[in-house]
Amino acid sequence: MKLLDCLLAIEWTRVGEIPLNKLENNLYDGGIMDIKIRDKNWRLKLSITDKISVISGDGGTGKSTIVKMLFDSKRCPVISVPDGYSYLIYNDSELERKGLAEVSMEKCFIFIDECRVRFDKEFISIVHESANVYFIFITRENIRQLNFSLYANYKLVVDNGIVVNVPMLHINNVRKLDSIDLILMEDKGKGFQWFYKLFRHSGIDYKIRPAGYIDENLVDFIEIDDSEDIVKLSVKKNSYKSLDCIGGMSNIINTLTILMTNEININILLIIDQCSFGCYVDKLLAISSKYRGSLFILKDEKSFEYLLLNTNQFKDKMVEYNIGVSTYEERYYELELDRLSVGRHSRISHDKRSDIPLCYLRPCCSYRYSKDNNCKVGLKNVWKDQFCNMLIGTKFEYLLSLTRRL
Repeated sequence: MKLLDCLLAIEWTRVGEIPLNKLENNLYDGGIMDIKIRDKNWRLKLSITDKISVISGDGGTGKSTIVKMLFDSKRCPVISVPDGYSYLIYNDSELERKGLAEVSMEKCFIFIDECRVRFDKEFISIVHESANVYFIFITRENIRQLNFSLYANYKLVVDNGIVVNVPMLHINNVRKLDSIDLILMEDKGKGFQWFYKLFRHSGIDYKIRPAGYIDENLVDFIEIDDSEDIVKLSVKKNSYKSLDCIGGMSNIINTLTILMTNEININILLIIDQCSFGCYVDKLLAISSKYRGSLFILKDEKSFEYLLLNTNQFKDKMVEYNIGVSTYEERYYELELDRLSVGRHSRISHDKRSDIPLCYLRPCCSYRYSKDNNCKVGLKNVWKDQFCNMLIGTKFEYLLSLTRRL
């Protein structure tokens, strides 16, 4: 597989780049749900794929009109939803808050104007733990409090007199990429350890850094010890940075902002949890529209846990995420990996601070063959390289070409 098929460029969506009559998102495994809304003045068609969808975008594109159509009691729009589903236009009163908790386990589309809702712990919990429910937020600003996909942000455009939604984020295959200057990771734990070892074979492991650990001069605040099997991170002496107080998504944005502000125009590969980065898509796109370097993401990499679940160790046993699951997508992959990686040496628990097990870094040991073992992740050591054993024949096999392991 060529490099241009492995990395994807981050760009604004422009009208005409994707068919308006067909929502194309090859990074989502579910089906498309169409909703039609009309009154005497407007016709609107929404194509939804995710549990949480956010309609935002520039002013004057129709968001306020939708809000008036749905929430103005004087207007009576005709709303058509798929068979078997109902819909709810939600106002955040005490009575409706109780009703929301009840309907959050039914097949339903819920329309919410973000100006009319309190994003408290109760509301966030209801949204995240719902099942078979599609939440459609109409907002002027992005929603930071919820966990949703990078590809669930939409803007409105007009197509043949009908208002339709198109993804704000447009993903294109890279046509030309001379080099990657920096690999910026959201994860500083097990994911960083795994990717650091993966990229080491290609000789560009020195370019990998967790977000938040470099300044405008690309000076590191961390030391990386990879003399052993497990990569260790530590803060440099006299550095004000702390490993415990550095976040993930916000630090990706902060680091990119620093590089852009200081006109450091380099090619950056972002390794992020794409299934949960939606709350920062506005900032990511604002940076990408001004940044003179190039920003790239990995194809299909919804999260590190999702990547591991699609390796040869788990892909035949994993159950794909769907709208009927009563948690958000990122958390589901964490729980699914915890369930499938059970074993004395192989378990990966997101809730425990620990290093990534060696089962995912080097060829399987003799423990796999012992009679009293409970190893569930053992692979035939066809290759001396465990990354090859894990990834050949999977959707992430391209990582082996990218890192020159094949």
